Amino acid sequence: MLLFVNFKIEGLNNFRNISSPVIFSSNHTSEMDPIILTAALPFFSRFFPLFYTSREKSFYINSGLRQIFYGSTFFKIWGAYPVEVGKQDYSKSLKAHKEFIDKGLSICIFPEGGITKDGKLKEFKGGVAYLSESTCSPLIPVFISGAFRISFKEFFSRKRKITVTFGEPIYLKFDNEKHTSILDYYKMETERIKINTAKLSERPQDFI
Repeated sequence: MLLFVNFKIEGLNNFRNISSPVIFSSNHTSEMDPIILTAALPFFSRFFPLFYTSREKSFYINSGLRQIFYGSTFFKIWGAYPVEVGKQDYSKSLKAHKEFIDKGLSICIFPEGGITKDGKLKEFKGGVAYLSESTCSPLIPVFISGAFRISFKEFFSRKRKITVTFGEPIYLKFDNEKHTSILDYYKMETERIKINTAKLSERPQDFI
């Protein structure tokens, strides 16, 4: 990665002592975000192999040459498995990803559900809170800056400086005595995750 872009990583110390599978929850600024996030982790990271959420194959049907690769077997080889949309049930929509975590594997999820069109954070979907709470896995907020609308030419010419900032882990646990319903709890925690993600762009962690 350093051969192509000016690359800076912040906040790795925030989860250095975590040995269990984690859920990296990242903003989504470009098609290269999965590559960027993977490159930000140490080469022999215990969180590899890392699996990702993606859209279903039909979502890319009008994406030109991208439809050949996106949502295909190639995506799964990379570790990107589609979220089953329209199920109205997180346990069904994220079944594959929960199974990965249950097997001790880590996940990266883009809770905005797609790439931002204006560089700003979109609303987060509740699946990110469900996945963390239902698997008892720590959630690591991630903020990628400098990659919005990056072109392949810019990527290879080192004209961009990309920063990946990892936040402190968030632990979710539903309590029947404190919360009225599990869906309300997911909504509340999803908003907290978004706020913590936004703060990473304002308060970068210690430089690594």
